Amino acid sequence: NNLPIIDEALLEKRLMGDKELVKELLSKFAENTRPVLEKLIKAVRTKDYEEIKSILHNLKGASGNISALSFQSFVASFEAKLIAKESMDLEEECDIITKKYAFLEHHIKKLI
Repeated sequence: NNLPIIDEALLEKRLMGDKELVKELLSKFAENTRPVLEKLIKAVRTKDYEEIKSILHNLKGASGNISALSFQSFVASFEAKLIAKESMDLEEECDIITKKYAFLEHHIKKLI
């Protein structure tokens, strides 16, 4: 997709131009997301669909809060497929989310 990794202008606008708050929010997101992804991997391995949906929903909201539009879009798509009970390879989708997060995390580290 052509969505930005992080829409920095939108994020700054959302936080009324407070650059320190932007850095704090990005830092918290990076700090909190890695353990969430570990929970997602575990839920995928055990095929705990309710837990997977819950984690995806939370990731979608958290990534939206930092204007990580590309990551949010992928997570939302995964969540929608799961809710619609579409056939998919859960482990592959989880692996893609992990890779996309690593890319996002690298971008966040450059911003903070």
